[in-house]
Amino acid sequence: MYADEHTLVALCADIHACAAAMRPLLSLVVTWAAEHSLKINVAKSEAALFHISSHTHTRSDEDMVDPHLVSGNLRIQSRPVRLLGNTFDRLLNCVTHASTAAKRAMPRRYQLRLVAEAGASHHTMRSFLIGCVHSVLFHNGEAIVP
Repeated sequence: MYADEHTLVALCADIHACAAAMRPLLSLVVTWAAEHSLKINVAKSEAALFHISSHTHTRSDEDMVDPHLVSGNLRIQSRPVRLLGNTFDRLLNCVTHASTAAKRAMPRRYQLRLVAEAGASHHTMRSFLIGCVHSVLFHNGEAIVP
């Protein structure tokens, strides 16, 4: 079996704390994969580090951003990270994105309730869940590791 297209995310107040938190987690995942005969394709898997930014940029923040001139003013633009088909700005807090993803999933959960009330079979409900709700919930959210 292969364990592909998985992303690990660490959310910390400092980018160095995120890197420190990610190391034992990666070791744990590699050990678990070996115990279960899984091969992790590093080309399809990644580890992303996020930190909560403040209004002032520190030296570690400068390592993560690209300065651009926009209309004669210096604008700090971070390098975005792709996570399950979504683009994240690493200088922003992920809470806003998680709230938006939950709001996007709400209509799908309501549709699931309507299908269940209509007396759909177990197979139909499972197909609807996998096709509609699962894709919104899991591909628009993220796993946060403290």
